[in-house]
Amino acid sequence: MVRDRLMEYLYKAEGDEIHYNRNEKDITTPGGIYRYAHPDAEVFDYIDDVADEIGITSDSKHWGKRELNMMNIAVDPDVMAGYVERFYDEYLKGAKLELFHGNAKIAMYSFYVNSPKQAWKAVQQALLDMVELGMLKDITKDMLSRVDGRYGRKTEVALNSVHVSDKMFGMYICNAMKTRYTRLVAARPKKFLQYAKGWDNRVNEIVRLG
Repeated sequence: MVRDRLMEYLYKAEGDEIHYNRNEKDITTPGGIYRYAHPDAEVFDYIDDVADEIGITSDSKHWGKRELNMMNIAVDPDVMAGYVERFYDEYLKGAKLELFHGNAKIAMYSFYVNSPKQAWKAVQQALLDMVELGMLKDITKDMLSRVDGRYGRKTEVALNSVHVSDKMFGMYICNAMKTRYTRLVAARPKKFLQYAKGWDNRVNEIVRLG
């Protein structure tokens, strides 16, 4: 199933344990739900309940290796996966995944989880690049929205007009996103250089799956 493949990819890209990334302000779940960004996600109620049960009283933003190891032993991975999947079912509604298929769907899924605005910019840029190369005969530049990272009617019309293979479209999205990642690192290396290797791995894994 495509859904199972997406979750499998997400766990591989984002990790399968509760973890604390360097320079971040709180924990991240398996599958990449960052507590600082999504404090109200119900998965953290479950994590807090388990912490209470095993005697961890400190806030998760203060957890070290000892607490993380204890938690990763104590939580039920199937229960955790259920919470993660339900979170993304809701969160990814904005990604309009029904408009994508195969490799292109995995690309949008991955990049949207990382940054919704950058993901839509990559999709818009991929469409524009393919039009300029004459690969999308039914789409003109006038049918495309600007590369602004906002999903609108023009982007929807263009996506519904794509007739190239899912693998090819996914590759163009990946290429556009890799360019965006490179620009982010070049513009603000102190903030983003630490993420460059992970971003490359993200893109390369999508290409491998394709």
